[in-house]
Amino acid sequence: VVSTQSTGTKRTLKHRFWTEVHNGAKLFYLSSMSFDLYNKRDILNLARFISVMKFKVLTWRATHPYIVVDRVEDLTDPELLDKNKKCDRKVGFYGWVRGANLKNNTSVHVCGLVITCCRMCPLLLTPVLRPARRNPLVAGH
Repeated sequence: VVSTQSTGTKRTLKHRFWTEVHNGAKLFYLSSMSFDLYNKRDILNLARFISVMKFKVLTWRATHPYIVVDRVEDLTDPELLDKNKKCDRKVGFYGWVRGANLKNNTSVHVCGLVITCCRMCPLLLTPVLRPARRNPLVAGH
C-alpha cells in the first residue's frame, strides 16, 4: 500500500514539475538519510547519470554569433573629441565569439544602441591556452 501511494505521489510531482519547469525533465528521488547523509547508492546513481548526460544544443544560439565582452575601449581620435563632443565614435569590443563565426561587415545589435556594422573582426589568439587532452589508455599511464 505504501509503495503504490509513493509511486502515485512521485508521478504527481513529476507531472507538476514538467508543467511548471521543463517538460521531460528527469527527477531523482533520494530514498532516505542516515546520520545527516544521503544513501551512497543514490548519490552514486545521480553522479553517474550527470556524468553521461548530454545537453540539448539550442539551435538559435549555435547558428548566430554572439560576443561575450570583457573589455570595451573608445578608439575615437582625441582631436575629434576636442572639436565636437557629440561626434560619432569608434568603439572596440574585446571578448570571445560564441555560436557561429563572426564575419566582417556583419550587422551587429548592441543592447541600448542602434544596429551597427561590424567593420573589422581581427582574430586574436587566446591568452590562456587549453590544456591538451590526454587519454590515459593511449599514453600507457
